[in-house]
Amino acid sequence: MSDVVLYVLIALIMFFNGIVLGYSIGKKDGNRNE
Repeated sequence: MSDVVLYVLIALIMFFNGIVLGYSIGKKDGNRNE
């Protein structure tokens, strides 16, 4: 049970970080990454 919760938590964190990084990069290089 603990492993599943940990996995979900890590997945959510990575997913959130990916969105934030993608948004930041997209805003920084909007012309390049359209």
